[in-house]
Amino acid sequence: MTSPARSLLRTPAPGKEIDLPARMVGEGFQIAARTQKTYVATGAPVVFFDVLSDDGERIGIANAILEPRSEAVAGIGHVCVTLNEAHASAELLTQVADVLVDYALDSGLREVMIVVPQSHADSVEACCRLDPVSSGATHLGHGVEGQVYMYRR
Repeated sequence: MTSPARSLLRTPAPGKEIDLPARMVGEGFQIAARTQKTYVATGAPVVFFDVLSDDGERIGIANAILEPRSEAVAGIGHVCVTLNEAHASAELLTQVADVLVDYALDSGLREVMIVVPQSHADSVEACCRLDPVSSGATHLGHGVEGQVYMYRR
């Protein structure tokens, strides 16, 4: 899955902070909000999360860009999950991404986009398991081809 480059983020302006979500719990994992940044291109909040095992070990990171316009996050997507190599599996990616897609939709987005490089087989499989309303090919730059998945509930 793809996430925004640091150059596309900044510290939120005073008064522009949002309430970070409470810890979200899945089967065998937890997602804890860590910090907020602002997506420079649109001013939308970006929430960064730690993905934790049930015993509190950090097993990955994630983010959600709460930008209502999908075209504004084209090439990046709204949600990104990266798991540590020892915990990487399509099944866990699917479960974590599902919780974050729900979070983004509950935060007011009408649709959620996830963008993945085609070469990341576990991410492609996870996105397909989430039953997207649409999907298609995209070019991510530097010769990297990707897939775009859209979700609505």
